[in-house]
Amino acid sequence: MKIGILGWGSLLTEQRELEIENNKWYKDGPFVPVEFARISKDKRLTLVIHPAFDEVQTYYTVSTFTKLDAAIANLALREKTEKKLENIAYINFNSGEIRSKKLQDELKKNFSIWNLNKKFDALIWTDLDENFKASINQPFSLEASIKHLKSLSQSEFEEARNYILKAPDQTITKHRKTLTDFVNLR
Repeated sequence: MKIGILGWGSLLTEQRELEIENNKWYKDGPFVPVEFARISKDKRLTLVIHPAFDEVQTYYTVSTFTKLDAAIANLALREKTEKKLENIAYINFNSGEIRSKKLQDELKKNFSIWNLNKKFDALIWTDLDENFKASINQPFSLEASIKHLKSLSQSEFEEARNYILKAPDQTITKHRKTLTDFVNLR
């Protein structure tokens, strides 16, 4: 089974345990809606998929695993969500099965069309939720993002700043320029 992995954030620069062919990422992945809309455990703003956000072109790579469960487990290990495999989404093009918290119908159609020339048997990706309400008791917004960044200690801010600045070039989200300007001015 040929399994593709989608990425739009730190997977590309910090592979860690992720096992991929030739350490190579390709720039012509499918378009998905992504934004800096999750607060990580270390308080960085991280990129997640959400239907309300602007679409960006993702990157993709090829897993060294040929079994879907093993590729999912490997991505979950890299994302430190191995106890919650539901945080790794997938589409199995052979069976038509899809597991995703969001965008089921749209993803299935878009990914299937994109895959016509790629010939993957399955695609997997990180499927974490936007979590502003749970983390800081505010709905997600650009203003809430800036307020969150202002509340960080210097070391936390540096980690958050580095994540925003290291986002891959083509991951141009609606909030990226404003967040980049903010972290560069502070």
